[in-house]
Amino acid sequence: MRLLVLRHGQASNAGASDAERPLTDSGRAAVAALAPVVEPLDPDLVLCSSALRTRQTLELLALDPGVDVRLEDGLYGAGVDELIEFVRLVDDDVVSVLIVGHNPAAKDLVVELTGGERIPSFRPATLAVLELDVTRWWEVAPATARLVSLHVPDPHAE
Repeated sequence: MRLLVLRHGQASNAGASDAERPLTDSGRAAVAALAPVVEPLDPDLVLCSSALRTRQTLELLALDPGVDVRLEDGLYGAGVDELIEFVRLVDDDVVSVLIVGHNPAAKDLVVELTGGERIPSFRPATLAVLELDVTRWWEVAPATARLVSLHVPDPHAE
C-alpha cells in the first residue's frame, strides 16, 4: 500500500478568507513540475482539502479522469490525528492514496507514520511517497510506513 502526501503549492495572501486563497504563479509552476512525478505513482483515491489552493493543486496534477477524488472539508485545518483517521477509513481494495493538504499536518503525518523520519524541508508543493507496512488501511498507525522518496521543489525555480 502506498500513501502520497502532498502539500499544496505556494498560496497568495489574497483571498476573501484563508480557505479561498489561490495559488501564486510560482505555486502553479511548482505543482505543474511535480505532475510528471505523480502520474506514474497512479493514485487510486485522492483525498483533497476543500480549500481553493488544494483544489487548484489537484487540478494542476492533471490526474487520470477515472481517479476517485473526494473533496473533504475536514482536511482543511486537520491535525495529524485527523489525517490518520481519514486514511484509516479508506477501503481495503484501494492500493494507493494521495492526500492533498496543508502544513503543518502534512509534514507531521509523514514524520508520525515513519516513526520520526527527519524531513529537512516540506515547502509548498512537496510530495512525500510512503510505503505502508500494513495490509489494511485501518491498521495505519505511527511507525507503520517508510519514506520512499521526498520531492521538494527548487526554491529558485520560476
